[in-house]
Amino acid sequence: MISYELEPSDKNIRETLIRNTLGRNDGIVSFVELLNVIDGNSVIAIDDTWGSGKTFFVKQIHLVLKSCFSSMEEDMEIRQKVVAGINLEESKKYIPIYYDAWSNDNDCDPVLSIVNEMLQELAVLKNYELSDIDWNKRLKTSVDLVIRCFGGPSIKDFLNALDSEDPLKELRKTKEREQILDELFNVILQECGEKTRIIFFIDELDRCRPDFAVKVLERIKHYFYHENVNFVISINAKELQHTIKRYYGEEFNACKYLTKFFNFTITLPLPNYENYYDMLDFSHRSYIRDSLAEYIIKYYNFSLRDITRYLQVLRIAIPKRYRGCEYDAVKMFYMEVIVPFLLGLKIHNINQYEEFIHGENGKVFIEMMQTGCADRYCRVLLNDNETFTAINNGKNSVSLEERFYVFYNAFFGIDSRGALNYNEVEIGKNRFLTSDKKKWIMDVISFMAINT
Repeated sequence: MISYELEPSDKNIRETLIRNTLGRNDGIVSFVELLNVIDGNSVIAIDDTWGSGKTFFVKQIHLVLKSCFSSMEEDMEIRQKVVAGINLEESKKYIPIYYDAWSNDNDCDPVLSIVNEMLQELAVLKNYELSDIDWNKRLKTSVDLVIRCFGGPSIKDFLNALDSEDPLKELRKTKEREQILDELFNVILQECGEKTRIIFFIDELDRCRPDFAVKVLERIKHYFYHENVNFVISINAKELQHTIKRYYGEEFNACKYLTKFFNFTITLPLPNYENYYDMLDFSHRSYIRDSLAEYIIKYYNFSLRDITRYLQVLRIAIPKRYRGCEYDAVKMFYMEVIVPFLLGLKIHNINQYEEFIHGENGKVFIEMMQTGCADRYCRVLLNDNETFTAINNGKNSVSLEERFYVFYNAFFGIDSRGALNYNEVEIGKNRFLTSDKKKWIMDVISFMAINT
């Protein structure tokens, strides 16, 4: 069974691809087809929010290209399942290289670590279903040149020399570096067959130090311009713009700067939420708590990472054993509505959460409930002949805002502060004990509640 945390491990990448757990296999096929029609050097940006699954997506494409092309050191049956799982009829040949920029941002210069990732990938894909190639022998001369030209001391000398009286002399060396990388790519591509392309997947760039993120972009533009080399860079464009501004200054036009680097910008296809819920063992949503949790996920537009985190903390805060307790409308309102709401709000916006629990912002709950689900989730605040909806079906329409604020002020507002004894408030047909239950709710949120 896949880990509840769903880390982007090799096993999880493979299994979610074979089973189409995220429902993005059609998007992977479309992306590979896009690669197939691109001619010449290009840079594609995959732009989406943090936690949306960009790393999973690019690693799955990376695995698909390896499975379609190389003689991986993988079980043949697994390779066949991967290829069959995406139903890709035809593809060009690619040498896919995955590069985690964040894990390399302590490097002086990204060129060496990018080249190093490529050479490690070649060691894994060394057979290529072609002739037997001695890669160490073939690449030794080119790699030695790259190391000499892009090593730490020479880069430092190069940058210092740009401030000298003869910077043009050093710019000519820059051109030499371009030619050396071209030679390296040509050596690889000549041995891999006609129409083979090298494709680099640059991940986690927006998490890097500002100076390193800028270096990656600018080194790619200046040194990796080869007609059979492509880059796919997964980013959160909004966060990356902040990163660039921290490097060049807040007045710098980071948006225009990024357009210089990307030929195409695409967003991730929407995931299959039902498949994802099933994988997280969230497939039985008949309970009020689970139904509200699904509603909160949609209302706050949670990312896949947020969904995983939310369902996990909800499961910890309210274990299933509490569902067997004797039904009590007020107790269930605390446990099945207030707690799921607070946990979701805490993930969505920690500032609004702090305002809510300190009695300063009850409207966030009212706004969410007024979208059409108040009668279901807040029925405990009503009498039998009352409703919160405009269509009353013979019942009396009452204000959700007025009823909820009676509860909210008693629990979190000024009415609750400084109380030494248990306070009781009557709303609709139910009575609510406030002081002791507020403590219990906050203990649940902090995972410290012993019992209900």
